[in-house]
Parts: sequence; C-alpha cells; structure tokens
Amino acid sequence: MQPPARPNQAALDKSKPLAVPPPPVRRPPPPPHEKTAAEVMAGDSGLIDGLFLVMNGLPFDVAFSLDDDERLAYVVIIGTLKGLRYNWAARRWEDPK
Repeated sequence: MQPPARPNQAALDKSKPLAVPPPPVRRPPPPPHEKTAAEVMAGDSGLIDGLFLVMNGLPFDVAFSLDDDERLAYVVIIGTLKGLRYNWAARRWEDPK
C-alpha cells in the first residue's frame, strides 16, 4: 500500500489564501428587564406586611385595611412579641445578637 500523496509545495503556494474567520458578531445588550407583576407584588412592603399580619392571626380584611403607619405598628408589635428588636430611628429590624 502506498502512503497518501503529499501536495506539491508549488501547488500550495498558488492556492487561494486561507480564509480568515470573520470577527465575532457583537450583539447589543438585551433591553433592561421589565419587572413582571409578580416581581412588583413580591417587592411591595404593604403586601408583605399584610401577609405577615394574616399569618399571625389578624383577619385578612383588617390586615389590608390598615394604613401604612398602623400596619407598621402592628408588624413591629408582633415582631417584638416574637423577640425581635425594631430600630425606629433607622426604620429597620436590628440583627439578632
């Protein structure tokens, strides 16, 4: 059996130059993510606080009829009864120690 034929160097020199691959296509960045209704609702502190109150026994209609200040007061009172501490100046819960 004969070894495969090797191309003639002269034939290689006359052949077409090797094609250079095109640069990668730069796609524009995706448009900014618009929040879905679920994402908006999940970040709504009024909804979160209202559901917290319902989970702790307050009737649904009462929990969701409270204005923002009353709802916060109820949440803080329930949290305090559970052993948490609320920092009124910073308006956030303190980290447990």
